[in-house]
Amino acid sequence: MVTDGDGIQYLWQVANQQQLIPWLVGVSLLSVFNWLFEVFKWKQLAEVIRPTLFKNAYQQTIGAQTLAILTPGRLGEYGGKALFYPKGQKGKVLAFTFYHNMHQLGITFVAGVLGLFYLSYTYMASFIVIGFLAMLMLSKLLKRQVVKGYSLQQLYNTYKAIPLKNRAWNMLLSVMRYIVFSHQFYLFLWVLQVPLDYATCMGCITAMYLLASLVPLMSLLDVVLKTGIAVSLFTVFKVPAIIVLGVTVLMWICNTGFPALLGTFVVGNFKLKSTTVC
Repeated sequence: MVTDGDGIQYLWQVANQQQLIPWLVGVSLLSVFNWLFEVFKWKQLAEVIRPTLFKNAYQQTIGAQTLAILTPGRLGEYGGKALFYPKGQKGKVLAFTFYHNMHQLGITFVAGVLGLFYLSYTYMASFIVIGFLAMLMLSKLLKRQVVKGYSLQQLYNTYKAIPLKNRAWNMLLSVMRYIVFSHQFYLFLWVLQVPLDYATCMGCITAMYLLASLVPLMSLLDVVLKTGIAVSLFTVFKVPAIIVLGVTVLMWICNTGFPALLGTFVVGNFKLKSTTVC
């Protein structure tokens, strides 16, 4: 078993043993698929507001990511997407962004609770307590998630007005996206030769994403939160903290940091065009 003291040396040895280029290409492709699903998810809802090309959905999604990374609970995403729409449509954009995020949070919640109960059933009863606390925190979080200018009843009525096809596609893509990024985390652990079976790894991963999603921090600090939770979960199974730390940081860079960097160009070009028009 590798300890934290020789963890860095272990990571270096594993890296030298692996064919890193094919592995890095594969991991990068998973990040691309992760964001492709995110763009297509938004496109399905945005088309209800107005006809939306993939290019436009991409600009809105990546641009909003840049603003989301700087705000607690990703609130900047709401304003970021609204930037691309005229004033009369901004209210609907805010509501649709809410639905977009709630679909993903719903998948995270279901998978996380299943992961927690698997761990509790297989290993220790304390995970049951964590699961109930997670459900309690989620219920309080949802009560606070009210879009400005919309009551919960109005949000529900607006949601029902969205064609079932668009809602179903958004939900399906949320599931596919979750499968991609959760298994990307698993593949990082696998390539670093973490000696845990698939079910236990996925139980810890899904529990981590659930617990991290319940704390409204800035995305810049989200990596710290996820790392703390992941280390707490995986060290129960004797996985060295240095490995969990490395994987969590790499996941953040691939799926949050780099897309936010790309989004700065989108937001910059948008502001430049707006200034030119004025």
